[in-house]
This record gives sequence, structure tokens and C-alpha cells, in this order.
Amino acid sequence: AMKGCVDAVEIHMAHGYLVNTFISPRTNKRVDEFGGSFENRMRFPRLIVEEVKRRVGGKVAILARINASDDVLGGNDIHDSAAVAAYLEQCGVECLHVSRAVHIKDEYMWAPTTIHAGFSAELVTEIKKAVSIPVITVGRYTEPQFADLLVKQGRTDLVAFGRQSLSDPHMPKKVMEDKLEDMIPCIACLQGCVANMFKGEPIRCLTNPILGHESQEILKAEKPKKVMVIGGGVGGMCSAFMCAERGHEVSLYEKSGKLGGNMRMAAYPPGKGDISNMIRSYIVKCEKAGVKITMNQEVDLDIIKKENPDAVIVATGSKTLILPIEGIEDPSIIHGIDILEGTKVAGKKVLVVGGGMVGCETAAFLGERGHNVTVIEFRDTVGADVIAEHRKYLMKDFEEFKIGEITSAKVCKFFEDGVEYESLDGAKHEVRGFDSVVLSMGFRSYNPFAEQLEDLGKEVYVLGDAIRARRAIDATREAYEAAIQI
Repeated sequence: AMKGCVDAVEIHMAHGYLVNTFISPRTNKRVDEFGGSFENRMRFPRLIVEEVKRRVGGKVAILARINASDDVLGGNDIHDSAAVAAYLEQCGVECLHVSRAVHIKDEYMWAPTTIHAGFSAELVTEIKKAVSIPVITVGRYTEPQFADLLVKQGRTDLVAFGRQSLSDPHMPKKVMEDKLEDMIPCIACLQGCVANMFKGEPIRCLTNPILGHESQEILKAEKPKKVMVIGGGVGGMCSAFMCAERGHEVSLYEKSGKLGGNMRMAAYPPGKGDISNMIRSYIVKCEKAGVKITMNQEVDLDIIKKENPDAVIVATGSKTLILPIEGIEDPSIIHGIDILEGTKVAGKKVLVVGGGMVGCETAAFLGERGHNVTVIEFRDTVGADVIAEHRKYLMKDFEEFKIGEITSAKVCKFFEDGVEYESLDGAKHEVRGFDSVVLSMGFRSYNPFAEQLEDLGKEVYVLGDAIRARRAIDATREAYEAAIQI
């Protein structure tokens, strides 16, 4: 580190890693001089600090990252951690970086969308009281307002912006220049950062598809083209503003009266409102890049021929998946997307057919509004496709709103008031008496043009759900890839 001319080194003593396992009585079961009493459990971190101090000779500052709380029974709580902080100061640590939780409580380590900035503020305040050295806090900080308040109140000295620095590394500069509207927010989706870290793959970001490609300069187009983007979801908007920023003349067409596509609907279930921040930021980027946006216009081949673009980006998204099941197309069956949009209203007692992420979030949306909800799912558990940290809070919604579950059930017939399903043993059952049946079995790709555009001799790019219904991170990644190719 010293050869690399760094100003400080941080010793990781948090999150259940090696040093933390010595500090915490939950994991330290030793009966030698490194176990038992507080002094013994702190012996290992003290020896590390002393050795680092000896080697750096005062030329490099020594920081320690600690937990304010392990967030597990038997682990260190805030009172224990305050003592740990004071002890480390006595050992010669010059700054404390205060996080929280061990990996079996990841929802407090890298909080999902439903948890907002400052959820650890009370904890770091106690650590700050215990020491005289600088204290850094971290935890889902996206915008600067509360972070600034914590510093002004003397509850911390510095605030670390982790995932937000992936989604927009220029956020501090935008704050200084009073350009916060230009900020690309982290929405704590966990789709590309934490997930890829665990897989050993390069980290990606849903809201910032440029992440990981910073060394690949995005050049202005040698020959500006007329680009037509069909679809105003996040994939369409992302490709539109990136093409416009490269100097192309871009027109975006959206068949509805609102931008955002299915991602906009994803903001409606409990705790998911921050998703709207991303959509708004993309709209602003389109407007400032000079994208011509046409709303309430469904595009067909005649419009494409009339506009005569050089390149067409098909970002038409997906529609509700309708499997060949008897009764599924009955007019009384409500699509989950219509519930979220508010174009359809469900009765008091509701059966949601489909217990994946979309179905579960639709059920939570209805449960929060006082409906009596039951979910029926083909797999043996509901929410099986939901990222773990998000699922923990989703299941809390199920418990709070008393949402019923029928699992390992293959729906084979729809009725106005319920369904018939087949269980694992092959037996047929009926569940009836519902006021409304809501269909949320997923989505299917929607691309009304197939190969017709290539037949017109156009440069064509298809992205996102228009290829196959997947996650939003796939749409923005493919939008980036299309934009740099045109």
C-alpha cells in the first residue's frame, strides 16, 4: 500500500469476516487467550493494528471498518460496538468506518429498495459519542440531503456512498453544481452489483449500463443517423438518450400516455417507489439530449416507412403471459398489470394466479389496500425468483397482510370466481368463491415487427423484453450495446 502511495489503509473488522469473528461472542468460541472476555476477543484486532502501525511508521492513516451491530442474536449490539470503537481508538486506529450486519442478515448490509438512506443513523450516532476520532457512516445513501444533515448535526464526520457511486460516480459534482436532476439514482435493485459479485462476474448496474466500460470512450458518431426508437420503457429511453448524446437525430415513440413501461408499474407495490426515481432521471436525460418524444402513438410499418429512419431500435417490451388454459381469456379475469396501473379494480376477496415476483408483489399491493388475498403458484414456494434481500421484506408483507398461499399447484382451468388445479399427486381440486381472479403468471415478449424491418433494409436492433421477458438490467445493457454500435 505504501509503495502505491496511498494515504490510508482500512482494516476490515466487520460483516462476519475473520477479524469480526474474533470480536463477536456469537462466533468466538475459543478458550485460549483469544477468547472469552472482551479484552481477549479484542486481542487479535489489537495485534493487527499494532503490527500495521509498526510497518507504516505513521506515514499512512489507519482506518477500521466495524459493525455498529451484528444484527443477530448473541452477536455484538450497539452497546458492545461502542466499546469496540473506543478500544480501537486506544489501540491507535485513526478513523472508524461504521457499517452493520453479518452475511446471514444481508438485508442490513446492502439494503434493498424498500429500505431508505439513514437506516443506520441512530447506530452510528452512538459510535460517534464513544470516540474522538473521525467516523464514517454508510448505508443506502443515494441523495445528499440526509447525509449532509447527519454531518451538520455532528452525528458523523463523513458519509460513504457505495452503490450510488456505481450508478453515478459524478453525483458529488452534480450536487456542487446544483444539478441533482441530472443524477442517475441507485434503486437498490441488487440485480447487477451484489448478484454478480457473488457469481464472480464483473459488476454491472441496472441504472448505469456504462459501469465496467469506463475505459471504452463513447465517441461521437462519425456520421450522424436518423434513429427511431419504438417503446418508451427504460430500455427504449436508455438507448434513445445515449444515441442522442452521440450526435444522432433520435425520435422515440410510446404508444401510451406515460413513459417507463412495465418498470413504471414495478414502482407501485409496497416499498418499491424509488424505482420512479430512475424513470424520471431517464426522462430528463432524454429531454436534455434532445430526443424527440411522441406519446400516445403506436408504431406500425407505415409510420416507419414515412419517417424513413436509418436505424430502428425495437424496445416494445412484453405483455401478460397467457398460457393455453381453459377459461384464461374470460373477460372477468383481471391482468395484474391492470391492477397496478389502476385501470381495473379487484373485489374484496382476490385469488392471484402466479406466485413469482410479479404475482407476489401484486398480492402485496392488494393486501396493503385491505383485500383478502390468496396466491396460487406452480412451484413449491412463492417468490422463488425474487432476490433474497427483497424477498425477506416481501414475505413480511405476506405475513402482515395475511396473504394465503397454495403451492405446487398446476392451474388447469379458470372460473370467474376461482380455478381448478392439479396437485403433485395428480388429484384435481377447485378453489372458488373469490370476487376477483388476477392473472400474474409472468410476461411474454412483444415484438410486432419480427423480420419485417430488415426486409425494409433498415439497421435494426431489438432489446430487452422484446427479445425475451427478463430483468430490466438486461434491457439497459442491450440499450447501451445498441447505442454504441449505431
